[in-house]
Amino acid sequence: MVMDIYSAIATNILVIILAIGLYFGFCIFLNRFHKLVYGKESILAFIPICNTYLLGKLTVNNAVGIFLVIFGFLLSFLPDTISSIVSTLYEIAVIGLFIISIIKYFK
Repeated sequence: MVMDIYSAIATNILVIILAIGLYFGFCIFLNRFHKLVYGKESILAFIPICNTYLLGKLTVNNAVGIFLVIFGFLLSFLPDTISSIVSTLYEIAVIGLFIISIIKYFK
């Protein structure tokens, strides 16, 4: 019983460390991509809401970045019946934009 608790704690700590590492990797990538496109670094890459805007701006244009931020806020006001479906589609779109930004970065 005690070992189960310790293994659960260890697993949670590893997941948290992995999540923080992935987040900082994402932020560093956005910062370098911004430097590649605009010639200067951007602190917006490290701010949670702003990095979503920056992803849309760098991948497509400014309007897409603004749309992603506004739509992300509006998700919290949707009814529970459709919230999970729409938020899943939103996350798929963000991941798709991230993949497109990686392709653009290496071109």
